[in-house]
Formats: sequence, C-alpha cells, structure tokens
Amino acid sequence: TATQMMESMISSPVPTRAEVSDCANAVLDGTDAVMLSAESAAGKYPVEAVEALVRTCIEAERSVDGRGEAPHDTLPFDRIDQTVAMATLYAAGHLDLKAIAALTNSGTSALWLSRYISGTPIYAFTRDEVTYRKMALYRHVQPRMMDADLQDRDAQITHVQTALLKAGVAAPNDRIALTFGQPAGRGANTLRILEIASR
Repeated sequence: TATQMMESMISSPVPTRAEVSDCANAVLDGTDAVMLSAESAAGKYPVEAVEALVRTCIEAERSVDGRGEAPHDTLPFDRIDQTVAMATLYAAGHLDLKAIAALTNSGTSALWLSRYISGTPIYAFTRDEVTYRKMALYRHVQPRMMDADLQDRDAQITHVQTALLKAGVAAPNDRIALTFGQPAGRGANTLRILEIASR
C-alpha cells in the first residue's frame, strides 16, 4: 500500500489523525507492506515520516487478537498449495505449535500462509535469493536462506529444526508444522507435524 500515506508530513512534522487511521486500517485489512513516497523523497521531515509510519504499523499489529483469524471454510479452494496452507493454519490454531515452517522454491506457499493471522510465527526457507527477497514483503513471514547444496529432503528438515532451535523459536520436543512439495520442486502438497529433535 503506497501513495499519500502520510502526505501532510511533506511539510508538517506530525501526521493528521485521518492519515494515522488510514495507515492503521491498511495494516488491519491485511496489507503486506506500506511505503512512503514524496514524504521521504522530497518532504521536509523524512525521518519523522518513517518513524510515524512505523509506530502506526506496530500499534495496529499489536491490536490484532493474538488468536488470529480462522480460515473461512466456506470459501472454495481450487489449489492444492492453498489447501495445504489453510490446513496448516487450522492445525496451528488447534495444536500448541511453536512455529510454521515452509520449504519453498517460489514463495507461493508462504504467500498463502501469510493471508491469515494465526498467532504462530511463520518461517519460509528457500534456496532462491529472488524468492527470499520477495518473501521479505509478506505479512508475518520471516524468510530464511538455505544452502543451495541442501538437495536431500531429510537434510532440509534437519536444517529447519536446527535453525529454529538456534533462533530460540522452538526447543527440543516442541511441535512445529512443516509444509513442502513432494517430490521436491512441486508446489506445497504436504503438511507434516513434527517434534523438534533433541540435539
């Protein structure tokens, strides 16, 4: 979401109430990213404009119910990867999962997972740098690069578990959800619930 987000800050050090409200509503409506243009490119208060936008986004995200949204089971799913993502979010809402991890080449499964706020952190692992950069804009998705040499699925799963342990996201015996394509290179068609292995 962009264009005139904090337009008054081109010449004023503080935004209007309406601008703050519009920015917060963009976040609440599910936008992946917000962007300033003239406010930071040519305005008199570029730093203040960015800080005001950041504060607004953080407060809007805090106001969302931590239990998240339930996927709408009345909506038809016509893609397997979308169905797997919705099943993953459903599982996250009913099991004590510490994280959702997606192994993805294109980032599509991470995009589907970002559609709803589950309250469970989402980590997307890829070996493709373009996909990694693209996923940095997805709401509530934290992209992670994987070594391009990790071709074997078991090695990739071990890498995910190790990364989540190192990041302090999960501890041994915690449960996570993992989505991936089987065989590798296909869209996400598999959901696996697994316990983080002890070191």
